[in-house]
Amino acid sequence: MNDTAPRDKPGEALVRPSRWPGWIWAVPIAAIAIVAYLAFKQFIESGPNVAVIFPVAGNLQAGNTKVTYHGLEVGEVSSVSLQADLQHVLVHLTMHSSLSGHLGPKTMFWIIGASPSLTHLNSLKALIGGPSIGMTPSPGSPPKRFTGLAQPPLETSTKHGTRFVLTASTLGNVSRGTVISYRGLTVGRVDRTSLAPDGRHFTIQAFVSAPFDGLVHDDSRFWNAGAAQLSMASGGPRLQMHSVPALFEGAIAFETPDDNAPRAGKGTQFPLAASEAAARALPGPGALDYRAVFPAPAGDVETGAPVQLDSKRIGSVRRAVLRYDPGTGQLAEEVTLALEPRLVALPEGQSWGGPGGASPGGAKDQFGSGRPRAMMDAMLRRLIAHGLRAEIGSTVPLVGGKNVTLAFVPDAPAASLGDDPVPLIPSGSTGDISGVLHSVESVAAKLQALPLDQIAANLRQVSTHVATLTSSPALEQSLHHLDQTLADAQATMRSLSRSTPALLADLRRASAQADQTLAAAHSVVAGNYLGGPDSAGLPSTLYELRRAARSLRQLADFLDQHPGALISGRSANQ
Repeated sequence: MNDTAPRDKPGEALVRPSRWPGWIWAVPIAAIAIVAYLAFKQFIESGPNVAVIFPVAGNLQAGNTKVTYHGLEVGEVSSVSLQADLQHVLVHLTMHSSLSGHLGPKTMFWIIGASPSLTHLNSLKALIGGPSIGMTPSPGSPPKRFTGLAQPPLETSTKHGTRFVLTASTLGNVSRGTVISYRGLTVGRVDRTSLAPDGRHFTIQAFVSAPFDGLVHDDSRFWNAGAAQLSMASGGPRLQMHSVPALFEGAIAFETPDDNAPRAGKGTQFPLAASEAAARALPGPGALDYRAVFPAPAGDVETGAPVQLDSKRIGSVRRAVLRYDPGTGQLAEEVTLALEPRLVALPEGQSWGGPGGASPGGAKDQFGSGRPRAMMDAMLRRLIAHGLRAEIGSTVPLVGGKNVTLAFVPDAPAASLGDDPVPLIPSGSTGDISGVLHSVESVAAKLQALPLDQIAANLRQVSTHVATLTSSPALEQSLHHLDQTLADAQATMRSLSRSTPALLADLRRASAQADQTLAAAHSVVAGNYLGGPDSAGLPSTLYELRRAARSLRQLADFLDQHPGALISGRSANQ
């Protein structure tokens, strides 16, 4: 046995290295594994990356701004950089894998909430959550770059319908995307608005979807329905509005008065009225023009003011012009009236016909022609012959707007319609409050021209003289003497009335005695003294006695009929 083999020394440890690196490395290895898993998952689930050029930045932020489709998140912004022209930004988007194959050339991107506004309520949420990017997918492979929109596209670009042109002096709350409604039903939207080259009005591109575009005819009326309207009705004041959202987003409404009018074609131009009442007052395509001249001041007659006949609207004011006549030096208000024949009903079986055309079948009627102009002229001539005149009135006394009223004036002077290209309807007195005030002012001017101070002084002097006379003692004495004279006259008349019968009886007796004496004398002369020496004077004596007796009888008869003549004497006519 070999005892020389080496042995381990007691108390020494034998160290052998381990093949496992240790638990300390488990943490970084797990982190690397997780990162690798997430990277692999992202690579598997991530979709394509696209680049979009936007005209505005719109407060887009990398890693924070999301891309949405129908309210679902489908991507996010990975980077934002300003372009060299300083007018556009390049935005890189990382899309989800579910959109692979749906980012073709027709795909659209736009910024939602880039400019929050009360006219678009859905953009107000960007004030809290920030803007986002919306999109509409399309099949195909993505191009190198997309061109984004600063505003959401309108649905009208993908629908069938007709575009019309509206003109307005002011836009109000009408803007791109404003709804167009027909009797409360949304039938279209506004594509865009622009200022006309002349700078005096705005042009509005209105799109009406099919089949509702067939409701727009040549005589359709459009108005701004985005504001609340206060009107006076028979039941009192009435507040009307299209809807609460329309107060912020705006709205346009329209109606078609005549379903028989031709359908409006693409690009037909219509005026946009400020209210429903103003739209209904607009002249239609078949309106006929007439004139009326009123002496100034006639009041402020506005364009579109109603023209009424028998309290019914038959047209509107097309324009009003103040004219000066150098020959007379007078001012006058010349108003052009657009009268619509369709608003006046004709007897059964008769029609006004179309503008410038004839009634059905070309038949003549009681007006002598089938043409609307000739028919309307003939009607107005007959009415004017019966006193029809044009007057200025007010829709509401004192505070209402001016209108033109065709009314019958009693005892109106003769007038005619005339044969001018634009016939002249004779005017009557101004029946509104301004005319009344003008008349009052004229009367006041005449009163002011009177010498009122001198008249007052004369009246004061006359009243002083009257007061002096009534208080004079001489007047009182004269009145007392007059009373006494009247009393004496009454007593004399009573006495005369009592003595007159006796006097008359004496006169009659004297007359009878005279007649007897005359008869006796006549007999004596005729019998005994016919040839005597004094016979030559007897006839004359008898003649005088006869006249005396006749006078006594006449005096008795006269006093019998006029006993007062004994006092007052005989008058010239007795």
